[in-house]
Amino acid sequence: MAEPAIRAEYRCGEPGEERLATALFFPLEPRQVVLIVDGQAERLLQARSASGARYSSQSQEFWVKGREASWIRSAATSEQPLPCVVTPASP
Repeated sequence: MAEPAIRAEYRCGEPGEERLATALFFPLEPRQVVLIVDGQAERLLQARSASGARYSSQSQEFWVKGREASWIRSAATSEQPLPCVVTPASP
């Protein structure tokens, strides 16, 4: 039986340049999130964090704390994290 995922929708970036991201959180070991943006999925494993939940892969990082998150799309380029906020669920 497949492990159920916890789904959350995020709006990431500055107004006018926002991107929608779907996060599927898998709470059982190994804890991970599948981040889906523009039809592309990336699996990020949970990493050590002093506060909140941090997930990373070789190319991306997604850090969640409460209803907010930050997303680094390319860890290799030292870009600034995009701020993300949970969006209300659609009916």
